[in-house]
Amino acid sequence: MKKVLVISDTHSYIDDRIIKYASEADYVIHAGDIGNFDVIRKLKSVSEVLFVYGNIDGNEIRSESNKFEFFKLNDLKILLTHISGKTPKYNKETLIKIKEHNPDLLIAGHSHISVSYTHLRAHETVL
Repeated sequence: MKKVLVISDTHSYIDDRIIKYASEADYVIHAGDIGNFDVIRKLKSVSEVLFVYGNIDGNEIRSESNKFEFFKLNDLKILLTHISGKTPKYNKETLIKIKEHNPDLLIAGHSHISVSYTHLRAHETVL
């Protein structure tokens, strides 16, 4: 089983404790508002990193990432973005991506609130 660390909204700051957790993970998923590309560089120095840009991210980060990413980890289909809208009333772009990819899991940042929902699929999944 893969270990995954999910973070978001670092706003140019990454604590050494997060780097320690990242070094113990097989993957780090960053849901945007990175702030400074040095955050990604530090994470990449210890783990594989998947990320999207957020609304505060500038040209350097946007040129190296996308607004949405869709990928599989352990046969789990994951859709990653920064702003998805408030659950279950997702914004139009997110709804289109959900219909297009039919993910098992949606990961989004922006709200600064940790929330877990399982309504995309009616089963439990372990990464």
